[in-house]
Amino acid sequence: MTLTLRAEKGTTLTAQEVDQNFEELEGRLLRLEEDVFQPDTFQDITQQGNQIVIHSTSGKTFGPFHLQVSPFSIKGRWTKQTSYQPNDFAQNKETLYVCTQKHTSDETFAQDLENGYWQTCFKAPTHSENNPSRE
Repeated sequence: MTLTLRAEKGTTLTAQEVDQNFEELEGRLLRLEEDVFQPDTFQDITQQGNQIVIHSTSGKTFGPFHLQVSPFSIKGRWTKQTSYQPNDFAQNKETLYVCTQKHTSDETFAQDLENGYWQTCFKAPTHSENNPSRE
């Protein structure tokens, strides 16, 4: 049943219409009180390849959800005239770098770095950084 609204009717509601409105509202409230929300919790998350599925304790499943995968490759020491892809990792001296764009390396790492092909990931601390002087 729908509620009878005075604004829609365009005139005053009768006593019977008011009573019907109250009965309808009481019924709606009782149904809400009887249907107590039970929160669901996660039981398990499974992954297969680049997709995950979430399993709840009530037996519902959500997914599969596609995960964006950004492959990376450890290349070891940087070498000249080598093809590098974004997310390739290479070491030069005591620093680990990640490649930011596809390129073939220059003659020196300094040129590659100057051209913006690499971003520093980790730089090993120097001896003085490991043992700061105590003054």
